[in-house]
Amino acid sequence: MANRLQLLEMAFKDQVVARLSIEREVSNQSYVNLLLDKKLAAFHERLDNMNMKYRLLERRLDEISSRLYSDESLGFLVIVLIIIEVIVRVKPQVQLLQSKLADRKVEKKDEKSEKDSDKMKNGNGVNYSPKHGLTLKNELCVIVFKKDNNNIISTFIDVTLKNLEDVKLTVPSHYVIEKHEMLRQLPRAKLYLVVTELEEKSTFGFCRQTNSDMQISTIRFVKSLGAQVIVLVANDENSKKLTAHSLYNTSLRFVQSHDILQDLATNGRVFSMWRELSSHQMGHFRKTIRNVLGLKIPNR
Repeated sequence: MANRLQLLEMAFKDQVVARLSIEREVSNQSYVNLLLDKKLAAFHERLDNMNMKYRLLERRLDEISSRLYSDESLGFLVIVLIIIEVIVRVKPQVQLLQSKLADRKVEKKDEKSEKDSDKMKNGNGVNYSPKHGLTLKNELCVIVFKKDNNNIISTFIDVTLKNLEDVKLTVPSHYVIEKHEMLRQLPRAKLYLVVTELEEKSTFGFCRQTNSDMQISTIRFVKSLGAQVIVLVANDENSKKLTAHSLYNTSLRFVQSHDILQDLATNGRVFSMWRELSSHQMGHFRKTIRNVLGLKIPNR
């Protein structure tokens, strides 16, 4: 019996110890729950604060967006007004500048025309530009460059124009050109025969530079009148060796060094001789004169 009581007492003590342990655990769990409740309450409080701040940020964002939209509209209007003001103020200046540029272009065009006209003049003011509206007489004019050749030229004209009675010569029949100013005295004929002589000792077909310039200037002036030109190079010793169908000495540097003479030579308007023309040259020479003056070629 005593043993049973002792066992019961021991069992009761164990139950008391177990109950105390359970109470301690429950107490500890309650404390933990209390801490969790406090932390949860703090979390909810912070979450509410964040919600309030978020709403405040949204409100401020809306305000800023509305301000930006209104500022952009206002800025756009200001820019448009500035552009209109600039256009209104600058437009007259632009028009003035455009008118000045147009006037400048016209002036440049006029200057270019004057320069082109000046290029057609030599140093003595003789204009070689084409002249319109001139009436050319159906006559032949002979041009020479030495006064001491009058007798030779007269003889040459008599021989060359033999059987050309219908060819009308200018009065006088030939003109001596010693200066550029004398070109204005030339009659307005339809055909000009320009006779030039080489120097006695010129074995390579050279003319003195002054004479060469005068002769080329004369040819250009005559062509500017709209007239036809035939060039005769006399006193060329090498022309004695011309072939049967040649019209001039192709080695003449006087012809080779000037494009205007080369063009005339291509068209059969350049002749060279020593003392007289060959029969072939004479026939072609007379035929050219008749064709230019529009005269009938007589039947043989």
